[in-house]
Amino acid sequence: MIVQETLFPTDTVTKVDEKGSDSWYTPQHIITKVETVFDGHIDLDPCANAKNTVGAQYYFTEADDCLSCDWSFKDCEEFYIAPPRTIYMNPPYSDSPSFLQRMCEYLWEQPEASAITLTKEGSLFNVGSQDIFKFNAKAICLVRGRLKFWNPVKNESNTPNFDVAFGYWGNGDRLEKFVETFKHLGMIVVPHR
Repeated sequence: MIVQETLFPTDTVTKVDEKGSDSWYTPQHIITKVETVFDGHIDLDPCANAKNTVGAQYYFTEADDCLSCDWSFKDCEEFYIAPPRTIYMNPPYSDSPSFLQRMCEYLWEQPEASAITLTKEGSLFNVGSQDIFKFNAKAICLVRGRLKFWNPVKNESNTPNFDVAFGYWGNGDRLEKFVETFKHLGMIVVPHR
């Protein structure tokens, strides 16, 4: 397990968003919204790129395999790390259900923690993740129009051929702040259980 503190500024990017890629970089204006909900601080990004462009204090890259890592850092012997309380996750869209399930497992273990996710809107209706959203998400923002993702190679935004949604999960203390911050992007819905 690799745990790293933020080493790079949030506007640094290195990877290509090629057509067909599973990597879609969150634009800075969305990171700013997430930071607003989390009072300026993202503790953990479990699906980060190598440069940690989200700017989370701790992050896992693809090489770290966040699906098998201990997100609470209980096994970290070098130094004490408090369990992350604010999580932002933009998982690989080819396997969102596995990442959402792992995040929910962490949130069940850490009732003080909360998370915001960015997924394809189709994940809400996918057999593998529909129940995860229905029984765990506190609120969902269905983004109006297409979100423009960041393309670091071209230094411009890319518009994908799919719609996206933001989910708010875990501790409800920041739920109102999520709704207020994200309602301008689209419709907010609360899953009926």
